[in-house]
Formats: sequence, structure tokens, C-alpha cells
Amino acid sequence: MKAGMIRSEHGESRKT
Repeated sequence: MKAGMIRSEHGESRKT
């Protein structure tokens, strides 16, 4: 999984 996608979906920069 790409951290960038998760960051874009949840909008959390702590999950990089």
C-alpha cells in the first residue's frame, strides 16, 4: 500500500 494514498484519503500526514 502507498502511504501517499492513505494520506490523501484520511488527510493525515502522521501516517506517512
